[in-house]
Amino acid sequence: DGGLRQRTADRPRKFRNAFDNLAEKGNERRGGSVAGDVWRRASDWSFGCFDRLRSRYGPLELWLDDALAFLSVVFVSMIMKSLLIRSDESSSPSAAERALQVLLLGSSALSAWLVHRVLPLWGDRTRKRRLKVVCISDTHGAHREFDTDYLNSGKRDPKKRFQLPDGDVLIHGGDFTSYGKESDARDFNEWLGSLEEKGYSFKAKLMVVGNHEAKTKLLSEIKGMGASAKAVESLVTNATVLRDQSISVEFGSLPDENRVLNVYGCDFSWPIKGYAPHTLYDSVPLGTDILIAHSPAKGMVDDGMGCPELLRCISRTKPKLLVGGHIHQAHGTRKGFGTCRQTWFVNASNAGWSGLSSSERTDVNESKGKEEGRLGWPPVVVEI
Repeated sequence: DGGLRQRTADRPRKFRNAFDNLAEKGNERRGGSVAGDVWRRASDWSFGCFDRLRSRYGPLELWLDDALAFLSVVFVSMIMKSLLIRSDESSSPSAAERALQVLLLGSSALSAWLVHRVLPLWGDRTRKRRLKVVCISDTHGAHREFDTDYLNSGKRDPKKRFQLPDGDVLIHGGDFTSYGKESDARDFNEWLGSLEEKGYSFKAKLMVVGNHEAKTKLLSEIKGMGASAKAVESLVTNATVLRDQSISVEFGSLPDENRVLNVYGCDFSWPIKGYAPHTLYDSVPLGTDILIAHSPAKGMVDDGMGCPELLRCISRTKPKLLVGGHIHQAHGTRKGFGTCRQTWFVNASNAGWSGLSSSERTDVNESKGKEEGRLGWPPVVVEI
């Protein structure tokens, strides 16, 4: 039915659930035959293998980018070797040699383009001073569990697992509330405003909204707020909320150089499956240094649930950093390759049971009963 197709399009692992449901229905009709159980086991194994391979080695298309660049260089080298051998054997060029020369010219141009696509920009290697970007995401109203008093006091709070590091830029990848609670949003704004008093020196604090905010009454029906974008900006005044918007942050006080950081924040979108000719990622401009999107890109710290269109956007715009979250258990970083070699992929999710010990999970179950109740992962710090 249409509902099933929409749900399976939203998240790839729902395909496996659909297969399981079909197998169970088949078992019921056949009185519990072995065929349904074999089908279910086969689907579990095949989807599990594919997810593990993609999570470990990355998207296949990026490996193909590197492979094509390498093979093109090998092909050009073989043609050059063949021409050198023929030139030594005869004084006047033959028709075959002329054809090889034309082929060498065309293949060299193609090879240069393929190699250029997968090489990082040279300018990033010569930076005299890198910017420290502190990334958090999916705090779900538990932002005060970060230890933010250690800078002034010089002591670590033993009751808090993670410290919030200081840096040049603070980025939140969305889901700063738990199911869009207005109290969470107001408390988060107050917490952001208190960071300077506690010794933090962030030049900019940037954020996007996640699924916990995008589809709730918090952003659309707050009294007197009007449109959802204005509602977020009215609630969170101590940070810049980006919803399909870009901002340039100037760091003119750096020694030896002046840097301008171009940051683009995407509005929330579920992963886009298949090819979509016009998406919200088409508006991401070239020259973007940091891209913030709540959902991760396909195959890069996404646990098999990332967005293919976002990966194509990264391949086109080549930002230095992609910051997001959403998939809690996929917390971490990964260096891109292929046409995304320029980019560091960051899943900055802080919530989740995966980073908690068994005793801490018990505390969560007794207190709130949901994984959003405790921060299970530390902030991610990247220098660009």
